[in-house]
Amino acid sequence: MNGINETNTAERRKHFRIQVYLPMLYSYKDDNGKVTSEGTTLNFSDAGICFYSATPLLAGLDLEVNIIHIWDSPRKSVVRWCSRKMVNPELYKVGVSFQ
Repeated sequence: MNGINETNTAERRKHFRIQVYLPMLYSYKDDNGKVTSEGTTLNFSDAGICFYSATPLLAGLDLEVNIIHIWDSPRKSVVRWCSRKMVNPELYKVGVSFQ
């Protein structure tokens, strides 16, 4: 035994994800108006996107996301999960689904 868990984990997503690192913008509304921030994509599909953010985002938050190198206009989405990146605790990994 080499101590490595070699179980085969099957992909459970319905939509194929494309791994790509591109700059992106996301925006949401808060008590002070519209907030716009920058992020970096990790992967995306027809159903959603995963990206890195310097700001933690709460699950259920409505966002508009735009990958300007791919889309002509922002896409409405909702945050499904957000977790702090352990390697770089100043970054958060965010998963959103498109509406």
